[in-house]
Amino acid sequence: MKRYLVFIALLGLGFGACKKEESLKSDQETVDTSKYVIINGMTYEIAVLKAKMAKFFNLEVDKIGFSAENQSLYLVGYTGEYKLVDLISTLNTITL
Repeated sequence: MKRYLVFIALLGLGFGACKKEESLKSDQETVDTSKYVIINGMTYEIAVLKAKMAKFFNLEVDKIGFSAENQSLYLVGYTGEYKLVDLISTLNTITL
C-alpha cells in the first residue's frame, strides 16, 4: 500500500512538473524579418551579422549584402553566398 501511494505521488509530481510547450510560430510572427533572422532557434540582428562579416573580411559594412530569401550574406559585386546556418558559429566568435 505504501509503494502504491508513493507511486501515485511521484506520478502526480511528474505530470505537475510538465509545462505547456509554446509554439515557435508565435515567436517567428513577432520578429521583424527585415531586421532580424532566426537561426537554430536564436534571434540575430542582421546589421550585427553584417558588421561581423565585414570585420572578418576586413571590408566596410556596406560591401556586405543580405538575402532574406536564402538567409545568407554575400559580398556586393561578387557571386556566391554564405549561408547563415553554416556561418553562424564563426560569426558568434567575432567581437565588434
